Amino acid sequence: SRKKEKKIFQGDNAGPHRDVTFMKYVVDYCERFGWYWEPQGPQMPHINVLDLAIFPKMSRNHCELVRKRGGTKVLQEDEIWKGAQAVWNLMPSCEIARSFVLSYRTAKKIVEVKGDNCFLS
Repeated sequence: SRKKEKKIFQGDNAGPHRDVTFMKYVVDYCERFGWYWEPQGPQMPHINVLDLAIFPKMSRNHCELVRKRGGTKVLQEDEIWKGAQAVWNLMPSCEIARSFVLSYRTAKKIVEVKGDNCFLS
């Protein structure tokens, strides 16, 4: 029989994600499903899947999309949101999966060097 695994919900520890209301929601949500809440260490974008590979790609694609929609004008919040959703919807799942693999390999390297970041240089 397989031992029951407990899921880990990892947060990126960004400023908005430390908001009291948000934290209460996340902790309650995790408790409801029997998950662990585990925020990552601050200032560690090299092991955050979104910061590592997905957000930079989305940023480049979003800038390209904005240029096509009207050049350098400042976009309204709803235009930014629609653009981000369009970019996400166009991103191939293989690129997202590759980001998770890269994050895993980076985290493994951090563990191997006992938390040092000397492997980055």
